[in-house]
Amino acid sequence: MEEKGTENKLVNSYVEDLINVVMEVYRVFTNKEPDEVSIIETPYGGRIAFVLPEGNMLYVHLKDKKLIRNKKRWSQIMYMYYLLGWKGYIVKNPQKITRQNNVCRASLISLDGEAYLLPNFDNDSKRKHISDDNTYILALDGDTDFHPSALILLVDRLRMYANVGAACGRIHPTGMGPMVWYQKFEYAVGHWLQKTAEHVFGCVLCSPGCFSLFRGSALMDDNVLKRYTTKATRASEYVQYDQGEDRWLCTLLLQQGWRVEYNAASDAYTNSPQEFKEFYNQRRRWGPSTLANTLDLLHSGKETVKRNSSISMLYIFYQIFTVASSILGPASVTLMVAGAFQFVFNIKGTLSIIIAVIPPIVYMLICFFTKSNFQITIAAILSVFYAFLMTASFFSIIGDMVKEGTFITPTGIFLVSMTVLYLVTALLHPQEFGMIVYGLMYFICIPSGYLLLTIYSLVNMNIVSWGTRESNKEKEQKKHVGVLCNRNCKLCCWDVNISVTQETENLMLQQIQQAVNPNGPSAKIEKDVTPQGAEESLKPSQTDNHPIEKNKDASLRMGDIKRLSNDSEQDTKSLNSTSDLGIDQKTYTSYDDEEEDELDAYDDQKEREKEVVPESNWVGPVKTVFLRKLTYANLKRNLQEQIRYTLRNKDQDDLCEELVLMLTDTLNEELRDKVGPEDILSDSQLEELQDALNESARRILKTNRMQISRMKRLEARVKRAIEKTLVAPQVTRLTEDETDFWNKLLERYLKPIDDPKSHLEQVERELKSLRNKAVFLYFILNVLWVVATYFLQAIGNDVISIKIPKYLPNGSLADEPLKVEPLSLMFLLSFAVLLLIQFLAMLYHRVYTLIHVLAYRGSEKDYAEKDADEEAMILENQSANDLVITSDDL
Repeated sequence: MEEKGTENKLVNSYVEDLINVVMEVYRVFTNKEPDEVSIIETPYGGRIAFVLPEGNMLYVHLKDKKLIRNKKRWSQIMYMYYLLGWKGYIVKNPQKITRQNNVCRASLISLDGEAYLLPNFDNDSKRKHISDDNTYILALDGDTDFHPSALILLVDRLRMYANVGAACGRIHPTGMGPMVWYQKFEYAVGHWLQKTAEHVFGCVLCSPGCFSLFRGSALMDDNVLKRYTTKATRASEYVQYDQGEDRWLCTLLLQQGWRVEYNAASDAYTNSPQEFKEFYNQRRRWGPSTLANTLDLLHSGKETVKRNSSISMLYIFYQIFTVASSILGPASVTLMVAGAFQFVFNIKGTLSIIIAVIPPIVYMLICFFTKSNFQITIAAILSVFYAFLMTASFFSIIGDMVKEGTFITPTGIFLVSMTVLYLVTALLHPQEFGMIVYGLMYFICIPSGYLLLTIYSLVNMNIVSWGTRESNKEKEQKKHVGVLCNRNCKLCCWDVNISVTQETENLMLQQIQQAVNPNGPSAKIEKDVTPQGAEESLKPSQTDNHPIEKNKDASLRMGDIKRLSNDSEQDTKSLNSTSDLGIDQKTYTSYDDEEEDELDAYDDQKEREKEVVPESNWVGPVKTVFLRKLTYANLKRNLQEQIRYTLRNKDQDDLCEELVLMLTDTLNEELRDKVGPEDILSDSQLEELQDALNESARRILKTNRMQISRMKRLEARVKRAIEKTLVAPQVTRLTEDETDFWNKLLERYLKPIDDPKSHLEQVERELKSLRNKAVFLYFILNVLWVVATYFLQAIGNDVISIKIPKYLPNGSLADEPLKVEPLSLMFLLSFAVLLLIQFLAMLYHRVYTLIHVLAYRGSEKDYAEKDADEEAMILENQSANDLVITSDDL
């Protein structure tokens, strides 16, 4: 984010929240701060890399809107090309690099995007499976929650069937309030009936971006990811490409011949809109994009049927039927409302239709001539009115059945059959049976969801902004600066109250910024403190206890590295030594992990000293947040937990606790009366402390009776634990090869869009024209349906009607049959037929899911933790060198 009035680029509040959450979760599970954190400047902005407790990597990519395109589709293109283009290329052609410390020995783990470590055994069998066909990308939203078993079930689908390009699970909306209750039942019905029918009869049309698993080879297939990078230039493309990017990606997969599946046993939970406005804006995007992608698939139906074995012409006809039903949805709901007027107020059929038509027409005019916020306000008012009417209609239908003495009436049959169908469906989903409670809420909100919302989404089709999860830039910027300053104050223990402006300067924050980045511009703030608070706030900046490095990395000290390397040389004389761990080395020898790490660190330190990495403005504040691990209080806790974790599987519990006790005493002796609990140690203090801790650990280990070789290995481990405790966040840069990859990718696909004003005006005119055509088509078709019903009502049931036998409660046949107009009966029958087809598909899919779950449970493995010492690690494909990604590889 660029501060107003300056050129300073700082991370926004979302990044700060994410960093704090990662650190908090790390503390919850390990009771210490993150050990190894890298802050990397990249061609697209920045990257933060965390080494998780078991050795896995967490990468956080920070996008600068001035360097790379924003919005979700371009972020997907960015990470898909990165994972499949760069990471995938590295996996197949890994360079030989010095091995880094990694405790997760049994997994295939990427180390800094450079190489993959594989166990000594079964190398070839593992390497041959590293391919795009067996590479999967999990697409998630930031607010999605799931259990590991849900992901494994999706992986199982892609593993078993080679033609499956994507798989999705059951999405559960979370939150509180009436809007969430409505969505709970809507999501349930959509998955129980619609998605299962699509899965059984053909393919799922949309694998939602909040929780989906994609096959790498499917994405890299012709006309999929390459076409997904297409920039929208026409009005229809803006609607289809950017308003529903996950649906468009699935459409491309289907047209290319891949299958998209739905797994009902894979549950994921995601936040849903809790406000009426947010819900309407979300569905404003979903509605037109769903229709556009479905019409695109139907338009290419013949070619898709030839290419995709899972799609038949019967499935195409089924989709045509569902599209026609959705298009006529507003008219159908209007007739339902007219029937409610007729039941509740005893109004004639023709008059009830006229009354029911007036509110939608008025609301459509309001949407054309007023602003979006006012439209949503009117929709909310009308939704409440319709909810009361539907509630009255529900009880009127029940009263009518009681009055007629039978439920065999069109409305009675419809209500009873719907209730039974949904009840049986819920019973077949026992874990979700509680969703049936929200059915009444869904029923009374049908006019709002299928009439008012359709009108709102169609009339506002020309608005291509998302409308959800967007914030006011100016407010967000001011909030961000305030939070940053408050957190900086907490880190350095300043008891002050700082208010932020854009014009005035603060000497305190200037000194912080200069310490972080001496050549960078200072941030501008205004402070409001008492004289005593101001005097105390300057103390940390006036002492030499500043933790922030300038041109030297604090994680490794040259003297310690030399001493550690000398110790390791004495222990490895009997082993095959290698002076060069580069590409010319043909084989790997097995030697102690920590000794190798120390040699590698020494080499890395020499390389870092040759070159000073310049820091951008955003790096300093982020780095300062991670430096809180070097406070006196945190160091004590981190050291204790680090020792326990390092020696957790060594059958040395007594020795472990003795080390924890003695090293804690050493730390207290070195720092007591020198620094405060929340003071961050300086470089010199960290060096002295590391020497003292290493010497103390050496003394403790020498007093224990054990073999010399085992003692040396434990000593190296303890030294590594001490080093990890005292390591500071690393500020690094990408390799030349990866930088070249990103530069080419940005230039070709992700360069920020800067369309001229004339083009934007033309697109705006085209969007309005497309909006007008879509509204006109919807309006004409729905008006024709309503007019036909109106004239049939006007003619009367005596002239044109269908006679249905009327049965009394005692089972006898009444003398006078029920007379029903043919159009209403045909609509009810067609809707009932559609529901019946989906219900039958659901029954089949339930059995299908049961078989899959039983097969998965029967083959589920128990993974036992392996000792890090038991496996020797080698590098794969040692002949690869000087990897360069050219433009032909993109």
